[in-house]
Amino acid sequence: MLVKNGKVISPFRERNCDIKIKNSLIVGVNPEINAEGDQIIDAEGCYVIPGLIDLHTHGAGGGSFINADKKDFETAGRMHLTHGVTTLLPTASAALDETLLNFIDGFDDFIKSNNNGGDYTQDLNLPYYPGLHLEGPYFADSQKGAQDERFIRKPVMSEYKRYIERHNNISRISFAPEVEGAMDLADYLREQGVISAVAHSDATMEDILESLEHGVELLTHFYSGMSMLVRKNAYRVPGIVEAGYLRDELMAEIISDGSHLPPQVLKLIYKILGPTRMCMISDSLHVAGLDISEYEENGRKFRVEDHVAKLYDRSAFAGSVTLGNDLLKVMVNSTNANLMEAVEMMSVNPAKILKMDDKLGRIATGYYADLVLLDMNLDVVKVIHRGKVVYSK
Repeated sequence: MLVKNGKVISPFRERNCDIKIKNSLIVGVNPEINAEGDQIIDAEGCYVIPGLIDLHTHGAGGGSFINADKKDFETAGRMHLTHGVTTLLPTASAALDETLLNFIDGFDDFIKSNNNGGDYTQDLNLPYYPGLHLEGPYFADSQKGAQDERFIRKPVMSEYKRYIERHNNISRISFAPEVEGAMDLADYLREQGVISAVAHSDATMEDILESLEHGVELLTHFYSGMSMLVRKNAYRVPGIVEAGYLRDELMAEIISDGSHLPPQVLKLIYKILGPTRMCMISDSLHVAGLDISEYEENGRKFRVEDHVAKLYDRSAFAGSVTLGNDLLKVMVNSTNANLMEAVEMMSVNPAKILKMDDKLGRIATGYYADLVLLDMNLDVVKVIHRGKVVYSK
């Protein structure tokens, strides 16, 4: 395959290039490739960017990942693909033990049912699912947000070891580092090569500094469900947000849907952290991509309005309904970030977190041929996944 005449964002620079693809890999990126291909794609008038990576999504298009059903994995994945996402981590919120085990088992069954052999075992017509993300259940009640308080609990080794060892398909767990037993959890996750992230937490700066020593590297949806500067006994005590700004070791997840974080805050984060420490996520729910105003889940009612999902009483956001390329639009239009930097936040940076930046997140020789063609309005025109066209507008 040859992708010709596009404005290629690699994402570190923009240039007019042709891209040569053989099988699933990029084998050449040059101003002009004088070769024929079995398939020629004319990208004239389009940006060509790396496939987007979403490290935190609960579903889309009517498919909810926690249902752990093959149809849900497929439905949600296809909706993400139409927005340029070629790699994602299916995410589960705090839930009963049996629900999380079913989530883990269901994902294992899904992957086995789509086994194509070799080192890539998933249906090319869906995004790549390198593993699962457990957002919870080990949180602080005071920062639960829309998480169901019935399912929030302290980490117990026998429980989380069972999750990790069940099928070895957990890539990441988000938890509150100040709760009892959290540092033991972090130590275990580091031993197992699982990403530790801070979420729904009232931790102080000191708690975060301690957690860094135990392998924590990511702040889940920065600002949301997260402590900030407070007074205790007349003294000002910094929290997670201040630690995120101060410590270069931490990457910050950003829900850039224009609702979770207002433009002024997006500008502040970008100004302080810059594009190398920001990682855009959708935190999308199963209703993302649907024309729906209300829904019910686990006996609780929610509403969708103003481009975001909320608890029915409007006391908190429940999650995002914005996906992939639309997150790029918000970041570019709301901050001083250019498109190259926005793409970096949703390609290179998440690939680094996954420890897969040697194959994902860039348009370069030797990398997987995951490409997205965007028009000048940043709408998706075409998606190529591992060298196969999987979506055309």
